[in-house]
Amino acid sequence: MFRLLYLLITLIIIQPALSQENDYQVEQFLFDCMQESFAKKDVNLIAELDRFENYLITKGDLKEASGKAFFDIFLEIQSDNDVLIFIPYSEFSELRSVSPQEFYSDKCLEDLRKMNSSDLKGSKYFEMSRALSSINREMVTPEKVAEAVSGVLVPTDFDNSYYRALTLLTVLNLSLEKPFPNEEKRDFDESAYFTIPIFISGDDELFLFKEMIAQDDFEPQLTKQIEENPNYLIRLEFDRKSSYNLYTSIRKEIADILMKLSQEEAKTLFNKNYEQLSEEQKLQIEKIYPFRIKEIMVEK
Repeated sequence: MFRLLYLLITLIIIQPALSQENDYQVEQFLFDCMQESFAKKDVNLIAELDRFENYLITKGDLKEASGKAFFDIFLEIQSDNDVLIFIPYSEFSELRSVSPQEFYSDKCLEDLRKMNSSDLKGSKYFEMSRALSSINREMVTPEKVAEAVSGVLVPTDFDNSYYRALTLLTVLNLSLEKPFPNEEKRDFDESAYFTIPIFISGDDELFLFKEMIAQDDFEPQLTKQIEENPNYLIRLEFDRKSSYNLYTSIRKEIADILMKLSQEEAKTLFNKNYEQLSEEQKLQIEKIYPFRIKEIMVEK
């Protein structure tokens, strides 16, 4: 099942031009940068990562707090070609407060590039970046990314604070609040709904109601259609040749739009945030804004 992925390739923050002795000097520098970015949001990164790790262990998504258990996550992604971990949006808001694009400040990246090349020789970070860079960006899948990572790193590398943090943050950012309700088994009768057709061409052109649309305009226009047509069915059609990046970006944007509308409805009906609602109240909201989507792969 293709799903939200914006990507594990947040692992690459610079093009590999340098390398280092395998003493994790670069990794420690990057971890310090991450801590600094979270600290600016008043988040204790180490404490929150410990809390999230314990949560995953309790749920059974992580076997134990060991490098091997973290390594096994990438083997599972390879096997499933997805991240099949479900975490409520209300959980771990502190870790979600910094997006992957904000993990490293511009100053940190500039300082990293200025490091003495002799100190950087032989870095696992360099090897991993090179492996990830070799993936054709139009053919990126979770399986390929996980294969590249597990092909370079070994279980003991994940005992390092940087690789542990990066794995936990990636899992959190790629998780869903809950499984989509039988989405692959449901065959919606389109005649019973107001169909909102979305199409991604083999040239990565995006269409809404057969009209080409810029991705920046997609959210407001789709939001308007959903609000004006409560009996909506989103028909997401994508060409087999379209890039996985664009597909997953649009898929995530649809989910984000529905969550944003659900948040607004929760405020209107109950004067609460969605995550503060009871299960019964959430079901009431989900009847108003269900994840009702039909996905079709085509070849044109």
